This record gives sequence, C-alpha cells and structure tokens, in this order.
Amino acid sequence: MPQAYDEGRPVFRGVFEDNDPSKRLIAMINYNTDISEYWEFSDTGLKPIDESNEAYKLGVNYMMYGMTH
Repeated sequence: MPQAYDEGRPVFRGVFEDNDPSKRLIAMINYNTDISEYWEFSDTGLKPIDESNEAYKLGVNYMMYGMTH
C-alpha cells in the first residue's frame, strides 16, 4: 500500500528468533508505507475502499499473530 508522499515501493521485513526464518517471528518492520493513514481516512473517501480494506486486514493479522504467538 504505497503512499503518495513516499517514493519507492513499500518494504516489509521480519526479525526471527535466532535469525532463523524457520523459527518464531519476533518483529515486523514496515518501510515506505503508512497503514494507519488508511485506517484514519477510510470513512472520508480520501483513500480507496479496496486499499483501506487491505490495511485493516493487515492490521488484524498483526494483532492476531501477536496475541497467539
């Protein structure tokens, strides 16, 4: 979900336990994206509904993963 004011593609990275991707994901890093802006303006019509829905899905996935792992 790229932003109009951020140049470049969005980047997502993960930090894994013992630096081993087969182990537990400890942290998720987002760069060149502002997911919360889609949440903030989802009811105003400033952001497309499809992209706002994707931002909500990503946020819910973050929360569910954090609460279950």
